[in-house]
Amino acid sequence: MLEYPQWRLGLELWIGTFNNKELQLSSYSDIKDAWKQASGWNTDRIAGKRLKNEAGGYGVVFDLFIFDIHRNNCRLLTKISRNTIYIRGVYSHSEYDKWCKQNIHQGKLKKG
Repeated sequence: MLEYPQWRLGLELWIGTFNNKELQLSSYSDIKDAWKQASGWNTDRIAGKRLKNEAGGYGVVFDLFIFDIHRNNCRLLTKISRNTIYIRGVYSHSEYDKWCKQNIHQGKLKKG
């Protein structure tokens, strides 16, 4: 958070919202609703198959969840597995756009 002090309050709100052992994250709807209720901001999801080079050593592909912080000035990229959240990065809107161009397959994907 030291790198982006202008987003500190929003990031602290996100941590407070999702650092709750009672919170169940069993669906995209649960995740999206929890953040919308806490902040009023949006959550997007990128299907794992659209991500370049994401299979890792185990062949497991996870969806990526993008949380808007301070409307959409900041984007928090996460993976969620079994109620555990892994933070992939914190980006400004323009940094996120660059990241997308490098890391997300655009257009239709070939069926494999």
